[in-house]
Amino acid sequence: MKTLVLEFLVESPNMLPEEQFNKAFEMYRKTEHKNPSSERFYNSAGYTAINLQNLMYDLKQLHAISDSQVVAHQTQKEADKTPLIEPIILTMDNYLKAKIDDVILFLNQNKIEMPLIPSFGKGALGNKARKEFVKANNLTATSNKNDDLDKAINDWFISNVLAIAESYLTALATQAALVAKEVEKEAMSLPIATTKEEVFTKAPDDVKEAVKLRNEFPFLNEPNCPDELYILVGRKFSHYSAYVAAHNSLLVLVDKENTTAVPMTPEEIFELATAAVVNFEADELIRKEMRHYQDTGKILGEHAIFEERKLKSKIDLMTNPQAVIRKTNLENYIRKNNNKLKDAKNEADIDKINTKTKSFTIELNLLNAKLGFSDK
Repeated sequence: MKTLVLEFLVESPNMLPEEQFNKAFEMYRKTEHKNPSSERFYNSAGYTAINLQNLMYDLKQLHAISDSQVVAHQTQKEADKTPLIEPIILTMDNYLKAKIDDVILFLNQNKIEMPLIPSFGKGALGNKARKEFVKANNLTATSNKNDDLDKAINDWFISNVLAIAESYLTALATQAALVAKEVEKEAMSLPIATTKEEVFTKAPDDVKEAVKLRNEFPFLNEPNCPDELYILVGRKFSHYSAYVAAHNSLLVLVDKENTTAVPMTPEEIFELATAAVVNFEADELIRKEMRHYQDTGKILGEHAIFEERKLKSKIDLMTNPQAVIRKTNLENYIRKNNNKLKDAKNEADIDKINTKTKSFTIELNLLNAKLGFSDK
């Protein structure tokens, strides 16, 4: 059913609004765990712009479909229809030797804007337009004949394309140099290791946590892993990646006997890392969430990062009239808190008011989305 709903969501922008509503309602009626009150309401009220927005929202929530999943499904469908084009790879060393068509394709593949080569008609009017273009752009043609004018214009176009390619490739090279500099900086701050085995024994705690979690919870590599779990461990994984890049690219290890650089393969790196952190304990609250998801395939939701998900689940069960009442109450709460904030002088009171206001605002945004009052 979820796949059918995804197909519908991808195709729905091509339908008339009334058709969208009818098809969405048909799927809603066939969905398990639907809200009977909402079903009766949609059935009796019929199509309106707001009802359509709410119905689409409810349908996505019931099937746990995010906007990013809809975009990904649409992208995959388009990719299936589109023949693969071998990407063009150009560098500062070879772009001048490449065919101009390949340079243009390279820039298009990287979404770099280029000037359009102008087209002109035939006869006297076309000749006049060519001459005006040549004059306006300070170009030099060997004569005022169309062929010579077209050659001057084509040379101008090629020159511009090559200049844009040079500028883009220069920016890429500069960026690569900055990344290399950051990796070198990271490496210089690393603890000195004289053997491979010492690398991860002396690694920072964030790196050890990443290795521990990655090894213990393989679902983190699966495409359907909940976004919140990725976010919980994202910072640790970024530390691990930077640490590996620094050690592996600069070869900071030294063999005690031969005093020569000792490069490591990715397999060696992970094997050593796992052995080095086997007794390392990661943050217990994060590990609790991970263990629960691994055992049940469901989110525990005790970590603060799941607050918004819990609110969404609660709001999904509300009828539209209930949501309107709650929305009005929240707007009043936020208004009162803003007034309290003006008079608050104690830092603890200010923090308490701001925390409540933030929580109210998150819930209000979710309610507005359900009711079709915002795009959030």
